[in-house]
Amino acid sequence: MTPLVSVCIQTYQHASFIRQCIDSALSQKCDFPFEIIIGEDHSTDGTRAICQEYAHRHPEIIRLFLRSHHDRIFINGQQTGRFNFIENMKAARGKYIALLDGDDFWCDTRKLEKQVNFMEAHEECSVCFHDGYRCDSEGKTWVKKEDRVADEVSVFDSSWLYSQGGNPFLTSTCIFRRETISEIPKWFYEVPFLDYALHMHNAGKGKIGFIPEKLSVYRIHSGGMWSSPAAPANRIRLWHFYTVLAKALAGEAGASIQKKRYQTGENLVRFYRTHRGFDPGWLKEDLKKNLYAHDSKLLQRLNQPPGPWERILLLKNEVKKRLKKIMKAGRG
Repeated sequence: MTPLVSVCIQTYQHASFIRQCIDSALSQKCDFPFEIIIGEDHSTDGTRAICQEYAHRHPEIIRLFLRSHHDRIFINGQQTGRFNFIENMKAARGKYIALLDGDDFWCDTRKLEKQVNFMEAHEECSVCFHDGYRCDSEGKTWVKKEDRVADEVSVFDSSWLYSQGGNPFLTSTCIFRRETISEIPKWFYEVPFLDYALHMHNAGKGKIGFIPEKLSVYRIHSGGMWSSPAAPANRIRLWHFYTVLAKALAGEAGASIQKKRYQTGENLVRFYRTHRGFDPGWLKEDLKKNLYAHDSKLLQRLNQPPGPWERILLLKNEVKKRLKKIMKAGRG
């Protein structure tokens, strides 16, 4: 029987979390068939064996794809799980695709049913999200204030998403129509963050639905991309993200992304001007390409000598850096 929904689980080094993730998908109560596609990205911590165990126990619903580390795609010199993510979506057979990372889980057995019912009733929507919890390493959950989107069931135009300061949705809260990615855009293989880019792409295919119920849990742990950022690594990823997206999206979406790219550039310039030991050479080379009107302004600002307040911040940050080294040496 053809599934109505394909649950795409992307997992790598999630041995401590993958059982809870898969169990939460298996526990879904629906009056329609669904499949679970697991893309295991060549883990070395036992994740692969656990996935094989589940696939053996549930062959009627789980389709396991064992990816190879040879297939991984590098973006800006960083190894990614991009191949695994995209190949999972390509393998989907359902009318709808629901996303679930291997370290997250769903906390409501009617999650799929609620979102599918919404999508079936709102044909104008290409994608639907819901509220979610965050969870720390000890299992404590909370709701981040910034995660609140609306207090009632809502339908937004794509312009709403373009106007947000960042990605307002957690990956595990997303379900979308498979037809929106019937052709995978080339830039999906180039952009640093595919989940946000995918939301932007889907929003351009229709309206955005939102259900104000907490149906999933996003886990924060040391292995997560944003759990322990190394400054300014995530700012750099955002810069590359907005650079690729600004080229890919036109009209209102493209203009919005260009603005976010400029704001990210300002943050990077400010960081490099107030921190020693970080090489801004890559940013200077990017800005010299003058892809957008504001690039010359950012380059001029980056090349200026630090002002009085920036010199104070330079000194302050240098003192903090040295104190941190002294404290680390003392603990050693």
